[in-house]
Amino acid sequence: MKNLYVERAHWLMWFYDEARKRKEKHSAAMEEAVQEYRAKFPGIRVSTTTVKKALAKYRPRGIRRIFLSVPSDPTDRSQERFSAVWRDQMIMKNKLLGFPMPAPDAPVPRITFVLDVYAGPRPIYDRHNKKDPKAKRQQ
Repeated sequence: MKNLYVERAHWLMWFYDEARKRKEKHSAAMEEAVQEYRAKFPGIRVSTTTVKKALAKYRPRGIRRIFLSVPSDPTDRSQERFSAVWRDQMIMKNKLLGFPMPAPDAPVPRITFVLDVYAGPRPIYDRHNKKDPKAKRQQ
């Protein structure tokens, strides 16, 4: 599976969770997830069916522990690690393809945003039409 699909699924689930935390209904939360994703990543095709597929794949019914994602800022350590891996990858790529080696002081792309994925308990969303428990009658 390509990383794009996994990343897209986790972004959609995060947007869906944020909408559900604001007490949105399931269908409204799916629509909002699509709109938020389109605003953040313009030009990438996404629909409510994509959200449904992501929820079905990564949050199947009956599973108590699921993958949750939380956006965070990259640390300096992760930036250094990414830079080292990126330089090694570029050297290997140029060796294999027979291109001249990149300059040692060539600019390295920076990580701007990180999506942390962890296993956690399935979120429980309150029903919008949940009835209050009946008060006990005093006799």
